[in-house]
Amino acid sequence: MKARRLIALSLVLLGVVVFAGLSLWRGTVPIVYHGKTVPAWVEQLSTGDAKAKAEAGAAIQAIGPAGCSDLIRILKQRDELWRRALWSIRFKLPTKTRQRIFFRVHEPNAYFTREAAARSLGSLGPAAQAAIPALAAALRDPEGRVGMDAADALGRIGGKAAVPALVRALRDRNERLRWTAAYALGQIGVPALEAIPGLTRSLSDEPVRFFAAYALARMGTSAIPVLVATSRKGSDKARAASIRAFALMADPLTGPTIEVMVKTLSSALRDDAPEVRLEAATALVPVGPEAAPAVTNLIACLGDPSEALREKAILALGTIGADAEPALPALRRLENDSPPAIRIAVRKALWGIQGK
Repeated sequence: MKARRLIALSLVLLGVVVFAGLSLWRGTVPIVYHGKTVPAWVEQLSTGDAKAKAEAGAAIQAIGPAGCSDLIRILKQRDELWRRALWSIRFKLPTKTRQRIFFRVHEPNAYFTREAAARSLGSLGPAAQAAIPALAAALRDPEGRVGMDAADALGRIGGKAAVPALVRALRDRNERLRWTAAYALGQIGVPALEAIPGLTRSLSDEPVRFFAAYALARMGTSAIPVLVATSRKGSDKARAASIRAFALMADPLTGPTIEVMVKTLSSALRDDAPEVRLEAATALVPVGPEAAPAVTNLIACLGDPSEALREKAILALGTIGADAEPALPALRRLENDSPPAIRIAVRKALWGIQGK
């Protein structure tokens, strides 16, 4: 019994010495917050317990940029080869042997903590700039959601340094990574102007196109020339997405670009593709009186087979106000003989145009 205790104590002391040695070799002292190190908090963050995850997230926020080095290390961690090899043959082992071994050897799950580390770095925002190279490398991680979480983190951290890796990710085989990268570029906004060509190509990528439209909308007036060009010459899907970008712009309707935008949206109302016409009418609704040059084409949309398009065209005419007076006869024809949504939209439009 004494021999066992002596062996156990020796092992504990050896562990302490090794841990201390590693800390000195790294040249750092482990950061401890409320009794737990950063790796311990990340481990807790990767669990399924919502309360525990919230506590871990708050702890990582409290630690702040000081925890970046540990988070970057965790982001690079991989399961040991022996652990992966052992689990790969587990069903070939006798049942009793399997039970004995795997009671002590946990499943390879480093990708859970890599995901948690990527999310944690993203939660630190611009303060985690030092993590950009590691996150860029993590975009190619083959397991779990690591690549997506890394892309999202790059978008949250922002800055030009994060852009090249995200632009490359727009061409990745993984469509979820592609649309996450596009969204992340949108989060970065104007500093990501070099991404405009890649995002323009992504307007034709079905799973990604509306995320690319969001990103381009966040680029401001610099993206307008390519959006105008794509709205005229792109594929049906790309034309619709480019028009959506106009609707997503937070403040596109001021300054010298308004005429170009209204002209583009008005032309799109006559597009052969129903989706493009609907996107154009939707984009015109918030424009207001500045959209008066589109009145003729909006009136033409009142006879479209699509109820959704008719409704948006009616609402757009209403926001234009008195300049949409030529639409009154067509609107009155729809006042009683249309679906309820159309009738409600007509009443709003008549009030907007006539002021009563």
